[in-house]
Amino acid sequence: MTFNDEFNGTSLDLTKWSPGFQVPWAPGNLGNAYLNYMSVSDGVLKMWPATIIPGQTGSNGYYKTSVTTYNKFEQKYGYWETRFKTTTGNGLWSGFWLLPHSQSNFTTDHREIDIFENLGYQPDKIYMSLHDLTFNQYQQPYIASPDFSQGYHTLGLQWVKDSGTLIWYVDGIERARNTLTDVPGRWNEPLYILLDTSCMYVGWGPNCDSTTPNPAYYYVDYARAYKVVPGGSQDTTSP
Repeated sequence: MTFNDEFNGTSLDLTKWSPGFQVPWAPGNLGNAYLNYMSVSDGVLKMWPATIIPGQTGSNGYYKTSVTTYNKFEQKYGYWETRFKTTTGNGLWSGFWLLPHSQSNFTTDHREIDIFENLGYQPDKIYMSLHDLTFNQYQQPYIASPDFSQGYHTLGLQWVKDSGTLIWYVDGIERARNTLTDVPGRWNEPLYILLDTSCMYVGWGPNCDSTTPNPAYYYVDYARAYKVVPGGSQDTTSP
């Protein structure tokens, strides 16, 4: 294991995480103010969108709360995993992302791997995605029962060193696979973790409205990273 947070304390471990969305193209970053929109207790990180005001818009049209391992933990190749639960509601958007440290502009340099994203109006569905503006995007939905708001589920991603294969796992079972063909230099670096939850007014499904729970919780039981899939034997150590 190369990284883990079981959230066994009483506050966010700032030796592992930074509050906020650590990329220049992100909406207005509230920094430590995000700590007011999360709690740690009973072994769970609980996050909720920084503000939900139906009929009003936040920066770039949505409110969010985020934590990242930017400049604190980054890894190239290996396996990442989280166990989580979401909340049902219009406009809610939660996820577990991996982002390259050097990314500098969303329009010209958009690179991300979404271990999962969940929209609150689709509580039974997650999206597993690879985004890079230099080649075709990849996105695979998966529907679970019970849905992601009714109980905890485990989501994992393996990035295989030699082949560049990306393998997504839901509750330990492979559910998606794609190959990351590296455009020279674009993926030749470690990735950091982003945990994020938002209340949207930007049109990916219904916007937040008066029916949206407030606060709307995103529960994270743990976040972990490994050199290999637990129980596996493949060497995915970074060169």
